[in-house]
Amino acid sequence: MGMGCDSDETATRLYVREDIGTDSICSAYPHWESKVRGLEDLIVDVLTSRRSTITIAGEERELNVVKGRFMKLNRFQLETVIENWSKLKKTPNNSRAYLLAMLFNVSGTADMQFEAECNEGAQSNYQKVADNNNADYEDFMEG
Repeated sequence: MGMGCDSDETATRLYVREDIGTDSICSAYPHWESKVRGLEDLIVDVLTSRRSTITIAGEERELNVVKGRFMKLNRFQLETVIENWSKLKKTPNNSRAYLLAMLFNVSGTADMQFEAECNEGAQSNYQKVADNNNADYEDFMEG
């Protein structure tokens, strides 16, 4: 049993590094490597688990459903999880459970979060342009 588990874990880790993109994140963001490798370990643990259910955000879920979502994770989503983790004001009581929930939910929230951040940036830039234009107009009127 031990031998099969090791080869399953090795193959799964290779999948996570290449297909999900943990190696490419580490190359692009070397200062994130310990965080990325921690997420990689967590993903591999879930994908190689033999249990039938797992608790995500306080709810028992079929492990196959969770594995399906984790298999679809991509580099952008992992970067989102890391960025959101770094924005936390306090460390969660159960970091592992919190990260599992973040990984499970990121596929449904990352695109909307990105859009909201783009909208926020666009609004901020619009306000700066409007403020600059008003200042120029007032200067012009005084001259």
